[in-house]
Amino acid sequence: MESAASSWLHQSFHGSWIFVLFLPLIMIIVFQMFFTLRLRVWCSCEICQAYIESRWAVQFPNLCDWYAHLLRNSPTRTIHIHVLNNTITANPDNVEYMLKTRFDNFPKGKPFSAILGDFLGRGIFNVDGDSWRFQRKMASLELGRVSIRDFAFDVVRQEIDCRLLPLMESVVGGEQVLDLQDVFRRFSFDCICRFSFGLDPKCLELSLPLSEFAVSFDLASKLSAERAMTASPLVWKIKRLLNIGSERKLRRAIKIINMLAHEVIRQRRKFGLSDQKDLLSRFMSSISDDKYLRDIVISFLLAGRDTVASALTTFFWLVSRHPEVEAAILNEANAVIGPDETLTSHEQMRELHYLHASVYESMRLYPPIQFDSKFCSADDVLPDGSFVKRGTRVTYHPYAMGRMEEIWGPDCSEFRPERWLRDGVFWPENPFKYPVFQAGIRVCLGKEMALVELKSVAITLLRRFRVELAHPQPTPRFSPGLTATYRDGLRALIQPQLLFTLYSLCILDFDRLSYASKIDNERQPYIVYMGELPEDRISLMDVHHNLLAQAIGDETIARNSKIHSYGRSFNGFAARLLPHEARILSQKEGVVSVFRSRKQHLLTTRSWDFLGMSVKVKRNQQAESNIIVALLDTGVWVESPSFNDKGYGPPPHKWKGTCDEGGNFTGCNNKVIGAQYFNLAHSVQPYDTTPVDTDGHGTHTASTAAGVFVERASLYGIAEGTARGGAPSARIASYKVCWETGCEDVDILAAFDKAIADGVDIISVSIGGASRSFTQDPIAIGSFHASNKGILTVCAAGNEGPYEGTVQNAAPWIITVAASTIDRKFQADVKLANGETISGIAVNTFAPRKGFYPLTNGVQSQNSSGELYGNASACDYGMLRQDKVKGKIVYCQGAGGDTVVRNLGGAGTIMSNDANLDTAFSTIAIGTYISVEDGLKIDEYINASKSAQAVIYKTRTVAAPAPAIASFSSRGPSRLSGNILKPDIAAPGVNILAAYTKFTSVTGEEGDNRVVKFNVESGTSMACPHVSGAAAYIKSFHPKWSPAAIKSALMTTCMLPSFPILIRSRSDKVTDIVNFLAATPMRIKPVEAEFASGSGQINPKGAVHPGLVYDVGTDDYIGFLCKQGYESKDIDLIMGSKGYNCSNNTQARGADGLSYPSINLRVDSIDAVVSAVFHRTVTNVGIGRSTYVAKVKAPEGISVEVIPNVLKFVRLHQKKSFKVILKGHKFQMNLWYLSGSLSWSDSKHHVRSPILVSLPTNY
Repeated sequence: MESAASSWLHQSFHGSWIFVLFLPLIMIIVFQMFFTLRLRVWCSCEICQAYIESRWAVQFPNLCDWYAHLLRNSPTRTIHIHVLNNTITANPDNVEYMLKTRFDNFPKGKPFSAILGDFLGRGIFNVDGDSWRFQRKMASLELGRVSIRDFAFDVVRQEIDCRLLPLMESVVGGEQVLDLQDVFRRFSFDCICRFSFGLDPKCLELSLPLSEFAVSFDLASKLSAERAMTASPLVWKIKRLLNIGSERKLRRAIKIINMLAHEVIRQRRKFGLSDQKDLLSRFMSSISDDKYLRDIVISFLLAGRDTVASALTTFFWLVSRHPEVEAAILNEANAVIGPDETLTSHEQMRELHYLHASVYESMRLYPPIQFDSKFCSADDVLPDGSFVKRGTRVTYHPYAMGRMEEIWGPDCSEFRPERWLRDGVFWPENPFKYPVFQAGIRVCLGKEMALVELKSVAITLLRRFRVELAHPQPTPRFSPGLTATYRDGLRALIQPQLLFTLYSLCILDFDRLSYASKIDNERQPYIVYMGELPEDRISLMDVHHNLLAQAIGDETIARNSKIHSYGRSFNGFAARLLPHEARILSQKEGVVSVFRSRKQHLLTTRSWDFLGMSVKVKRNQQAESNIIVALLDTGVWVESPSFNDKGYGPPPHKWKGTCDEGGNFTGCNNKVIGAQYFNLAHSVQPYDTTPVDTDGHGTHTASTAAGVFVERASLYGIAEGTARGGAPSARIASYKVCWETGCEDVDILAAFDKAIADGVDIISVSIGGASRSFTQDPIAIGSFHASNKGILTVCAAGNEGPYEGTVQNAAPWIITVAASTIDRKFQADVKLANGETISGIAVNTFAPRKGFYPLTNGVQSQNSSGELYGNASACDYGMLRQDKVKGKIVYCQGAGGDTVVRNLGGAGTIMSNDANLDTAFSTIAIGTYISVEDGLKIDEYINASKSAQAVIYKTRTVAAPAPAIASFSSRGPSRLSGNILKPDIAAPGVNILAAYTKFTSVTGEEGDNRVVKFNVESGTSMACPHVSGAAAYIKSFHPKWSPAAIKSALMTTCMLPSFPILIRSRSDKVTDIVNFLAATPMRIKPVEAEFASGSGQINPKGAVHPGLVYDVGTDDYIGFLCKQGYESKDIDLIMGSKGYNCSNNTQARGADGLSYPSINLRVDSIDAVVSAVFHRTVTNVGIGRSTYVAKVKAPEGISVEVIPNVLKFVRLHQKKSFKVILKGHKFQMNLWYLSGSLSWSDSKHHVRSPILVSLPTNY
C-alpha cells in the first residue's frame, strides 16, 4: 500500500513544492482513514458497525427508517449510537423533558452552531441562551401582529394567483412532466423572500434563470448540511481553513448571499422603512447591527423555504395515492367556500378542518425536519432512565415517533386524517407526541403562517388540478440535508380536476365520502347574531333552540351544541356548529349574520395633569358618582389603593350587575361595584376562573379611567405624584373577557350583552383584532346596541403602527383612540468618569450602590473560546467571559444584552439602539438605552482609557416636548369605511403610571420578583381609558347628552397645530416639528397626520363646553349602513323594526353618508379629479343666541366651499345644516394625502373638523 501511494504521489505532484502545497489535504484523508478505523476499534456493537458500514441500507430505503426500526424495538424507545456519541429517542416523556422541564440543559450547543455558523451566523435557529430569547421575543411580537399575518396571506395569494396557477395551467392535460418538489421550493422561496426581505427573486418564473441569490442560498444550505455528515468536524474545519473543495464553494455562496442582504439593508436604511411591511423592515426599527439583521432574516428564509416545500411535496405524494382523502378535502371546500368561489380570508381557512387534519397527518408520517438534536450541558437522566453524559448529542426523532403504535395506535403507518378529528373539531395532540413544530419553549413561532401557506397552496391546486405521479414509488427516498428532500424530486403529470371528480365518485370508499360530505367532525364556536331584541323575550331561548335544531336536524345535538344565549340587550346565541349548519342558519329568517368566534388581543398620574385636568379641576362630583364605567379586560384587583371606596355610598339605583366569585377574589365594594368573568370558550379550566386580574392590564386601565386619588403613587419612586382616573368619583364595573390565551369573541359579546343590561354609562375596550364586517365583529355589534341604549363605547386603535391601514375598531359609533406621549420621559442617565453625562431612556428601578464602576464593552470582554459566530460587541450569549464582566458595567451595541451581563454578575448594561426611543421599557436589572451616536462616544472613551469607569443612575422623570403620536400606535385609513377618518382622537398612551395587580411582577418575566401596586405601561390600551375617563367627566356635566354628542365634543375641541396644512410625499420619512397654539398642544405632528392622530389630542376641560356638536343617532347609523351596502333585511333585524327597507327611507347623503365630526375623502387614483360633497348638521349646546362663522384652511390644490358659511342660532339645542364641497385637480406626483381644516367660531367657541383627502394605500 505504501509503495502504491508513493508512486501515485510522485506521478501526481512532479515536485516537492506541490507536495507541500497539498500536504494538508493528504493529512485530512489520512485523518479520515484513521478516524474510521479508530471508531471500529472503539465500538464493535452491531448498531455502530451497521452505521459505519451502511449495512442498514440493505433493508431500509432511508437512514430515518432504520432509526425508526431500532427505536420501535427498544423497550425505552431510546437508543445510543456510540460512534456518534448520540442518544436518539422517540419517547414523548423524554421530548418534554428536553424541550420544557430541563430546557436550559439541552441547548443547540456549540457543535451545532459551528456547523451552521457561516451560513446562519447569529440567527435564531443557531443560537442559545439570551440571544435566542431576545430574538424569539422580538419575533413573537412581530409575528403576532394582525398586519404581518395579513401581509403574509396577501404575499401567498399573489404568488399563487400570478405565478403558481399560470405555471400549472401551462402544463395541464399535456405530456410534460413537472417536478413538483422543484416548483414548491421555488414557490416557497419567492414567498419567504418577499415576506422576510421585501425582495422578489422570481424563482417561479420558469422562463427566467434562477437568481444568483436563490442558487447560492440553495448551495449554502446543502453544503452546510453536509458538514454534519463528515466523520469529524475537524475535516470541514481544515477544508475551510485552506479554502478548498466544498468549503470553497460554501464561502463563495455565502459571500453572494451577504452582498445581496447587505445591499437590501443599505437601501432600506437609505430610503426609509415606514412604507415597508416585510420582516426585515420591522426588525430594522429595533436593531442597528446590519450583520445581526442579516443573520436573523436568513434564518427565517431557511425555515420558511425548505420546510414548507418539503411539507407540500409529501402532502401531494400522499394525496395522489389516497383519492378518498382528496375527495373529502374537495367536498369540504365546496361546503365552506362554495363550489365556484375562491379562498379569500383566514377565516375561511380556519373552517377547512379536514384539510387541516390532512396536512397534520401528512407531516406526522413525513415531517419536514425528521430529527432535531440538542447537546447535554451537564450530566442528566432522562425520564425513561437513560443516563446522558455531559457533551452528548441528544436527538428526538419526529419521523420515528410518527410510527410508534403506543402513540398513534395500530394504524400508525396509515394515512388517516380522521385521527385528528373529534366531536366535530380538529383536535391537536400533545405537542411532545407530535414535535413537528417543536414544543414547549421552542415551539415554532411561524407555525400558523406556515400552515396558511401550506393550506392555501393545497386547496387551490386540488380544486383545479389532479396530480398523477409519473414514477410512483411505494416509499419516498430522501437525500441527506437539513430538511426532508426527495432524492429524485416529485415528478408528476398535471390533469384537470373535473375529470377526476367525476371518476372519483365511482371508486371512493363510502364511509370516507359520507364523512366528507357531512363534515361530521368540524364543530367550532359560532356567533349567530339576530339584531335587536323582539318584544316577546320570554320564549327567546326556545327560538334559539328551535333554530339550532332545524339547522342540525337533531334535538339532542342542538341542545348540547348551544354555548350561550344573548338576550339581555340584543338578540343572538353562540353554538358549536359545522360549516354547513352555519350556512343554513345564515339563511334563516331573523338571522343577520353567522360568524366564527375568533380570538382577539389586548392592546397593551401625570397624564391627567398634562391634559389640563389637575387635582383641583372643577367637577360635578354627585353626578360623577352615579356614572358607571365598564371595562372589558383582564379583570380587576379590587384591593388596589386606587379602588378604595372610603366615602362612597351604595351603588346607583340603576345598577343591575353582579359580583362573581372565584379564586383569590375578596369581593366587590362601593367603588368596584361589579366584577364578572366570561369563559364561554373555555379558555381556562373551570377551577381557574376568577374575576381577579392576574395580568395587571385590567387593573391598570380601570384605574386610569376612574381610579380614586392616591397620593405619592410611584414605581419605586419613579413618576411620583397623585395617581387618579379621569372620573375618580365614578363607579367601576369589571367584565373579565381576556385570559392568558387571549380574548374570545363569544366572551366579548356576552360581556357587552350583560354590561348594557347592567346599566353602565361608558364601555371601555382595550382589545382589538383584524378588521371585519360590522355585522361579524362582536365589538362593533355590542357597541352598536350600546349606542342605541345611550352608552358610549371607547376602543383602542391598535398597536400595529407605524404601518398604514392597521387601525382597528373602526365602526363610526365607536370612538377610536390612538396613543400619544406626555410631557415627561423616564431618563436613566450614564455618567462617565471623565465627567461626561449621556442621556438614556428606560424604566430602571435600581439605584447604584457606589460612585463609579469599571466600564468595559463587549469586545474587550470577549470570550475567545465562546461561540464562533456570536457578536461580542452586541453582548451575545456565550461571547463574554465572566471574569471580564463581573462587577463591571458593560456597553453593548444593540438591545438584549442586559440579561447576559446580569447572569455573568455584571454591575449594569448600557445598550445602544435608535429604535423605539419614544417608549421606556422596564429593565430586569440595572440598565439603560442610549442612542447609537452616544454609544460611539462611550466606545471611544473605553478604548482611549486604561481605567474607564461609569455609573448608571436610577430612572428619573424629566420634561420632554409632547405630545407626539407613539410609533406603535395603529394608523388609518380604515379598511371598512374609506371615507370615515379613523382613528378619531389621540390620548396619552406612553409610559403611563397606574395601578397594578399583586399577582404578577413588574415585567412578568421569569426571575423578576418585584411585585408593585403601581406600574408603568404603554400601548393604545393605556390611551383608551383616558378617553373613557374624559367621556365620563363630560357626562357628569351633561348626563342627557347622546354618545355621539360626547364623541363630537371630544373630537372638535382637540388641541390643535398652528400650522394645520401638511403635505406628505411618498418618499418623505421625516416627522415635521411644528409650533402650536394651545397650552399643551400636539407639538410633534406625525408624518401620517390625521391618519395617526385623528382630530388631535383630547382636551377634556374644553370638551365640556364645545359650542356645537355633531349629534347623530341610530337612524343616521342605519342610513350609513344602507349606503355601505348592507342588506335591508339585516338592517330590519338590527333595528328590530318591521319592514325596514333602505330604498324606502331617507338616503344617507354625501360622500360619507354621516354627519361625522371629521371630513375624509379617499379618491381612486392620482389622476382622479377631486369632487365631493359632505352634508353636516350641528346642534347648538353653547350660548342660546349666537352666530358661528366658518373658517377654512384648505388642503393645497383643493378648493373648499362651505354653504352656508354663517350659522345663526336663536336658542339652545337648535339644529343647523350645511354642506362642504371639495373640488380640485389631480394629485401632484409623489403625494398621497393633503390635509386642512374647517372651524366654526363664535369668538368664544372653536369647533374644528380636520379635512383629509387621500389616495388608496397599499395595505
